Amino acid sequence: MIWPLRKRRSSCRCVPSWPALVVDSDGGLLQAEPAERHSILTATLGPARCFECRAIYPRPFSLILTPPQPPKGAVCKCDPRWPELMVKVGPQWYLGHPGNDGQYVVDGIAEEAFCRVCAASFLGEMTLDLAATKRWLNVSVKHRLLVEQ
Repeated sequence: MIWPLRKRRSSCRCVPSWPALVVDSDGGLLQAEPAERHSILTATLGPARCFECRAIYPRPFSLILTPPQPPKGAVCKCDPRWPELMVKVGPQWYLGHPGNDGQYVVDGIAEEAFCRVCAASFLGEMTLDLAATKRWLNVSVKHRLLVEQ
């Protein structure tokens, strides 16, 4: 017997509907928001999804070019756990990893650190990785320049 292909779910079951939109990009999540029309950049990324139920957003969207804010109480579902952490210290965003084995260590709870891949809140000490932060900032600047053009 041949089964028909299952269609992707495109209706959000959350209350309220579409509480947060995200787009998967290079192993990380980018925040999105409803828009009147697609941009060239969003057309190449693939569909936006509801962060909670993963339903595909059926209408145009645009990217919010800031790091994702962690939902309260989320648990990291990545494998391996906590592949890359993100935290804002002062006006600057930094990447890092769990532990206190480096020169720059911050308290994840006090600074509201989170997983860059799944946006889960991190509740421990983390070491800032300045080299990874510099690479990430260079990519972010390139994305901003594409959007502005």
